[in-house]
Amino acid sequence: MNGVFQSRDGTSIYYEVRGQGRPLLLCYGLLCRREHWRHQIPALESKYRVVLFDYRGHQKSAVPSNEHHLTLEWCARDIQDLMRLLQLEEVACLGHSVGVPILTHLAEMEPERVKANVFICGAVNNPFEQMLFTDRLDPLFEASAKLNRMVPSASEFIWRKLTAAGTFSHYLASQFGFNPSYASREDIEGYVQGVRETAPRVFYRLMEDYRALDRRELLRKVEAPTLVIAGEDDCITPLEVQKDLARRLPKGELETVAGGSHNAHMEFADWVNARILRFLSDVGY
Repeated sequence: MNGVFQSRDGTSIYYEVRGQGRPLLLCYGLLCRREHWRHQIPALESKYRVVLFDYRGHQKSAVPSNEHHLTLEWCARDIQDLMRLLQLEEVACLGHSVGVPILTHLAEMEPERVKANVFICGAVNNPFEQMLFTDRLDPLFEASAKLNRMVPSASEFIWRKLTAAGTFSHYLASQFGFNPSYASREDIEGYVQGVRETAPRVFYRLMEDYRALDRRELLRKVEAPTLVIAGEDDCITPLEVQKDLARRLPKGELETVAGGSHNAHMEFADWVNARILRFLSDVGY
């Protein structure tokens, strides 16, 4: 089943539902696609009712008419509206990368209905504070964001050049977002495609919101049991960030994927899928 609904501010949001059973909501990373879960869906839909959707401004969902509504909290509100549409009285949630802060907001909004979480390679504070094991990337992002605000046409041109199909974009993604020793070319190209198909203004609006708010204190309000899956070699959200995140969660536990990058769930899918299913079973979901 798939369809489109109107979020509370009138933004059209695309969703899909697959399988039968208790609902399991999947939230991909920034600029990604539903296909980013392609290794998880077959394993999960045999046991659960898998709910997927596109964030506002991504893929088949619309960009909101008010671009001030391009925030992570508004993405969480879209999930709330989707839960009401599908009449979901309970849900377990999987979030990758930016899906983690979005689900942190959702857990605060819906403490009774969110029964369990799996947080994969995500951070809830400014990701540029630790990305590539340095805080020097934050000024670089701010400079590029300023260019986007002042000369959006130039920003768009650079964006299209950097994300054009070819060896350069594939190399960048494989070196920083994936472990090239384990990731498939199809998975890397799928990620680059998601970046290429998203408007740069969507990226900058959402990332500026991501940077603006330190959500670590919100983690203490996440009442549901939460499994944190970390890539041992993740240079986007390093292992120490994941350890800190798990410690702050009242019912958090950490699982480290040896050799895993920022996309450990794709590189070691069978192992990660088995761990997710075991966790959900252990917490009675």
